[in-house]
Amino acid sequence: MIRPVIFLTLLFAAGSLGKNEVVIQPLGALAEVGHVLQGVLSCGSQSKLLEVRVEDCLSLPCNVTAGRVYTSQIDFIPSESHEKLHVLLSVISLTSRRDLIILNEDILAPVEAGSKYTLQVRWSAPVGSPLGFIAPLLQVTGKTPRGEVMELCGLALSRVVA
Repeated sequence: MIRPVIFLTLLFAAGSLGKNEVVIQPLGALAEVGHVLQGVLSCGSQSKLLEVRVEDCLSLPCNVTAGRVYTSQIDFIPSESHEKLHVLLSVISLTSRRDLIILNEDILAPVEAGSKYTLQVRWSAPVGSPLGFIAPLLQVTGKTPRGEVMELCGLALSRVVA
């Protein structure tokens, strides 16, 4: 979600730096976090997915502690140029069969088709989340004159632990 000179951070938990934020930078501009994950399920991404990394996760399913902030990074090449992207991150609880929206925001910065970017999302499973398996679902869409494009869509099985 940029031209090399643009840096964008959106905070979604008002006044709490470090929780639920999205950053998009040209590839290589952010320090890498975590390890490269295999097994992330695509749900219709049009972008070319390069790598997915999650802080403190060596392999899927990732173990997450409710209330702790995690950083995830996705390296990608968008299929289309966009002036803004919409980021939706939800968590589907496989235990309670409910889903919860974590982030739902527009990123007002251009990306160019064919250029490489890193999408960085800092997020946390809410305190009180039921223990057991969850499926974080990330969807990043952009609009073109021909309609909406699903640039990124992916699921990564995780587990909420005590």
